[in-house]
Amino acid sequence: MSTNRIVFALVPALLVAVVWTAPVEADGFIVIDRPIRPPHPGPGPVPPRNAYFPLEVKNHNVTCDIRDTVGTTKIDQVFHNPNNAQMEGTYLFPLPETASVRKFSMWMNGKEVHGELLDAEKARATYEDIVRKMRDPALLEYVGGRVYRARVFPIPANGDVRIALQYDETIPVNDGLATYRYPLNTEKFSAKDIEDVTIVVNVKSAIPLKSVFCPSHNATVSRPNDREARVGFEAHHVRPDQDFVVHYQMSEKEFGLSVLSFRPAGEDGFFMARIAPPIDIASGKIVPKDVCFVFDTSGSMAGEKIAQAKRAMTFCLASLRPEDRFNIISFATEARPFRDSLVPATRENVEAARAEVQRVEAAGGTSINEALLAAIKAGAQAKSDRPYMIVFITDGEPTVGERDPARIQANVKNANEGRSRLFVFGVGHDLNTKLLDGLAEDNRGAREYIDEKEDIEIKVSSFFKKVSDPVLSDIELRFGDADVSDVYPKQLPDLFHGGELVVVGRYHKPGRHAVAVHGKRAGQSLSWTFQTTFAEGSADNDFLPRLWATRKTGYLMDEIRLHGETKELKDEIVRLAKRYAIITPYTSYLVVEDSTGVAGVGRPPAQPAARVMYEYVAKDGATFGAMKSAGSYARESRGQVAVRGSEEALAMQRAAPAEVGGLMIGGFGGAAVMKPDGSTLTPSSGPKESPIRVAGTKTFYLDNGRWTDSEYDGKAETKKVKAYSDEYFKLLRDTPELAKYLAVGERIIIVLNKVAYEVVE
Repeated sequence: MSTNRIVFALVPALLVAVVWTAPVEADGFIVIDRPIRPPHPGPGPVPPRNAYFPLEVKNHNVTCDIRDTVGTTKIDQVFHNPNNAQMEGTYLFPLPETASVRKFSMWMNGKEVHGELLDAEKARATYEDIVRKMRDPALLEYVGGRVYRARVFPIPANGDVRIALQYDETIPVNDGLATYRYPLNTEKFSAKDIEDVTIVVNVKSAIPLKSVFCPSHNATVSRPNDREARVGFEAHHVRPDQDFVVHYQMSEKEFGLSVLSFRPAGEDGFFMARIAPPIDIASGKIVPKDVCFVFDTSGSMAGEKIAQAKRAMTFCLASLRPEDRFNIISFATEARPFRDSLVPATRENVEAARAEVQRVEAAGGTSINEALLAAIKAGAQAKSDRPYMIVFITDGEPTVGERDPARIQANVKNANEGRSRLFVFGVGHDLNTKLLDGLAEDNRGAREYIDEKEDIEIKVSSFFKKVSDPVLSDIELRFGDADVSDVYPKQLPDLFHGGELVVVGRYHKPGRHAVAVHGKRAGQSLSWTFQTTFAEGSADNDFLPRLWATRKTGYLMDEIRLHGETKELKDEIVRLAKRYAIITPYTSYLVVEDSTGVAGVGRPPAQPAARVMYEYVAKDGATFGAMKSAGSYARESRGQVAVRGSEEALAMQRAAPAEVGGLMIGGFGGAAVMKPDGSTLTPSSGPKESPIRVAGTKTFYLDNGRWTDSEYDGKAETKKVKAYSDEYFKLLRDTPELAKYLAVGERIIIVLNKVAYEVVE
């Protein structure tokens, strides 16, 4: 059973019931002083008269205005009573530690209702009382914090109640990084998705803002200038299960460095470092660049593909700055340069290049080796300190001249000597992904694949816009005495205006350390040093281990694809996948349920008629598990499977904190999970609730009705505790970090500090 189902199954026998009414992206919830019945699903017997449907939330809006480090949050939510009877209850809102309520607005029978602010001790007693009576641990995550409480009566039959709450708080700041947190997590218990939810956070700062990001949700961030930012989130019919978090860094330095860290007990820590250039950057700080467009005009590009590619080239040419230099090398059976060398991006040269692009026709073979070597030679002849980028567009594999992919890759790497950045765009499926990915990897670039039905112009134009203004190249991060390891990406890319560089890794030594950023601009070496703290132990940022594991898995998948499978790499992928619930070609059978309801992890499937196998389903409907074995995945270099494999590995390497949940199984509670790219994760034998839940840094698997920590091996010392007993709540008070894990379910086994705690009935 999910948490929701457990609640509604037990409620009719109780005198007091809890309704989590602010579906998903809301914050407060209402305790109803009557038994509650679950929504009636359709035909069949109607629940008893003495039970009622839970409240619903129709709308929920949040606005927070932050000036420097003081924030004012305004909440407006509408609760709907779907019952034919008047209801009464209590509104509860978990407040941040530094918050003070400025205004609470709710009118009942013409009178304004006033609430009270409970301190942590009174709030704990309130929450514990609810948990005991409900016999459900879902609320435990908020035990120990402050809460605002107000009596709600009456709640009209088939009517609405509108509640407006406003509070002020001091935003905590650590090493110049401020963190705003809005409590959304209570909404995971809602019986019904919220219709509409909007959250807007406006930040204004006297000190320039550098990095501004939301690790918890796929929010949009707009930056009108260096001292203002707007973070927005909007969703409809959703059920989120985590708080809304915004980080913003304030710094007078030209570049900003923010570091988030998290260290589980008894382990090395995890960190995420973000390097951001200023928004209002002086034109003199943007480095002129040299660009060579290598443009496939072979016969396979005929039709709409060549037309789209021409439009993409036209956009890129129009985006060049007058101080930039460029060339175009179109290639089919042979390479045909636009000019003998790089030329300035004057109006006359750009117009001539546009005309040349329009005259091109698609015909002939594909001479990749000759075209790329010509592009590298053009950059070497320029003898400049400018960044040199090669934009390579192709839809095929070599058919003319040197055809051996390994030799082509070696030829380009040897000729380049690491100077040029090679950005690869592969069109369609009839190409060699190992060659193209290897070219990008060897030459410090990136790769993108464009589906047959996608628009080449949009993909290439969007990329070129991002890399139009380079501000720092040859970047190196040094972490002082923190003793870091397992850092990704291994090779740091260049930094462009409007972009950010995100690095994740592990650290061995917590404490205060000096982190240095080194790079080059226009041939000049530059460096900045930042003092930052690597956490000794922290309850915040527990998303970091899963983010790190996801990015590392993507890197390991690429290692296997490009350089061959080894037992060491395969075992490490499986280990990460099992602990952090990450879907890979080696773990497409990550969870298998047999007819007894027992979930197994990473073992071969049971009998086909008696299992539910969760497997990756690509956006074109194909599945990794059904299409190819893990070994085939590693060997494939051409076709749809190869392209999908490259895209998935890349998606993991680029995973943002808010996207990690879409790349793993965990906490989904449903039959199909939509990934950011439009693909889904679904049980192969029909709708089924996921037997995996994720809480904090841990993954739990449902085994014989008990949620079991993925780290539990049966060998650790095990302490049994009766659910909801005095010992149970004492353990929670003594070990607060257990709260988020106990909230997973009533029967659970958790490993913490090498001790296993088993909660029994």
